[in-house]
Formats: sequence, C-alpha cells, structure tokens
Amino acid sequence: MLKFFGAVIIIIGVFVTCIRPLAESIKQGLDLQGGTHIVLEAQDTPDAPVTDDSVNRAVTIVERRINEMGLTEPIVQKEGSRRIIVELPGEKNPEKAIETIGKTAVMEFKDESGTTRMTGNDLKNAKEQKDNGGKNVVAIEFTDEGAKKFADLTAANVGHKISITLDGDVLTAPVVNEAITGGKAVITGNNSLEEAKNLAILLRSGALPVQLKVLEVRTIGPSLGQDSKDKSERAFAIGILLIMLFLVVVYRMSGVVANVALLVYVLILLAILKYLDATLTLPGIAGIILSMGFAVDANILIFERFKEEVLVG
Repeated sequence: MLKFFGAVIIIIGVFVTCIRPLAESIKQGLDLQGGTHIVLEAQDTPDAPVTDDSVNRAVTIVERRINEMGLTEPIVQKEGSRRIIVELPGEKNPEKAIETIGKTAVMEFKDESGTTRMTGNDLKNAKEQKDNGGKNVVAIEFTDEGAKKFADLTAANVGHKISITLDGDVLTAPVVNEAITGGKAVITGNNSLEEAKNLAILLRSGALPVQLKVLEVRTIGPSLGQDSKDKSERAFAIGILLIMLFLVVVYRMSGVVANVALLVYVLILLAILKYLDATLTLPGIAGIILSMGFAVDANILIFERFKEEVLVG
C-alpha cells in the first residue's frame, strides 16, 4: 500500500510539473495565437491573362512558398474566380510574408547581350548556405537538361559576364572563368542568411503564373482566442476536479486508481500531439475535454459492472 501511494504521489507531481509546459509547447492555430490575414487578387497582364487554371496553379505555388516558410498550419484557399485568401497563424510581419508569397519570381540567365538563355524551369533545387568565406549564398542545382544548357552557356561565355535576374532585377553577374559542367552553381550578393533563405524559397517553389495584387492585410490579435482558451482551461479544471472528487467518493480506492490513470492519459495525449507536431485550435481543446469524458465514462461503466458482479457473489 505504501508503494501504491508513493506511485500516486509521483504521478501527481509529474502531472503538475509537466502539464503546463507541455500544453504551451504545442503549436497553436490562428484562433488561439492570432496572425495575419491576407487577400490576394490575380491581375490580368498582356503576357499572362487570368484563367481558372492559372489561379489554381497560383494557389498551389503560394501554398508551397508558405509551407517553406515553416509557419504553423497556414490556410490558403481560392475565393471566387480571382481571389486567394491566406491566413498565417503567428505571423506578425505581414510585409515579410507578402514579399515572399507575392513575388512573380521569374528567374532568367542572360548573356552579355541581354538574351535569355535559361529560366527557372531549368532548376531542380535551391538551398541557402554559407560558402567557405562565410558569405551567404544560394546553392542551386539544375535538372539534367538544365545542367547541359548551363554547361553550354558557360563554355560559350568564358571571359564574359552571365547575369542571373529575378523579376528583372539582377541578383548576380559573375564573369565566367571556365565552363561549369557539374550542374551546380551559387548565387551571391545576399546580405543575410534570411535573405538567402527567402530567395531559395522563391526558386524552389517556382514562378507564379499570374501577377497577384494585395487587396487586404489584417493582423489578427489573439484576444478572442485567448479569452476562449482561458474559459476552456477554467471549465476543464473545475470539471476534472468535480469528476475526480465524484470518483473517489463513490468508488473509493478504485476511484483513486481511475483518477491517476486519467492524469496519465492526459499527459500521454498531449505528448503525442507534441510529437506529431499537431496544431491546437479551439475545437481541438473541446475534443481533448470530450475524450477525457469518454475515458471517465469507461471507468464508471467498468466499476458499475464490477459492483453488479460483487452483489451477486
């Protein structure tokens, strides 16, 4: 019996110590922590008229760029025939997000005469890194066909400049010393690793098929979600205390065992959410409380069945 109560005290201590840090370490959705709400609209241009297919491809590319930014459970959805709604939980810098997701990102490799010889379609991958001198660069890797094009381009321009442009702006214009046949190159001129990372995201995700105009930007505060979360926590605490008291009064020692099992269940559930990198929302909190109700209900059914069997010997 002494070992039993010792184990109970240990479990309660672990629960009290770990429950809040564990719960707060789980990522929160837009309804709990706030974030940025952006409305984009596709614009017709002479080179790229807006079509249903181009808007759908733009949605896919915007979603890919946002996922590369590592934000928590972003929402990207099409609204009507031209608009794209973007919700970014936890993002407090809408200008940075717009800069990343709204660029057309048309990449071109040009010779000294200004003729475009290659485009971003020839890229296979792009990744930010530091070179041997500690400078921030973007390492790019070409497709098989792109590697052949790049080898031919550099071989034909030894001693001349090749400019790499993004949306018409020159990123770098190095002089070719020799033909590059490895299918890899680097883009220099990035002031910071973050700048190199953003450029790599744009290159990996590809060019937007249409021009996007920002119609609305709203920064959403977490006050409503925080208020609901606080009320949910109070309701959870009051409810669980009453349930645990009921189990102990009615079922005595079996109730104590059930209460300890319930605490362990909550810790395991939150640990799994943390391990799976899940995002917690208000409906998610309601689901956790509901699942605890089912767990308690299962204990009560089992105990009542035990009582029936005891009464009949």
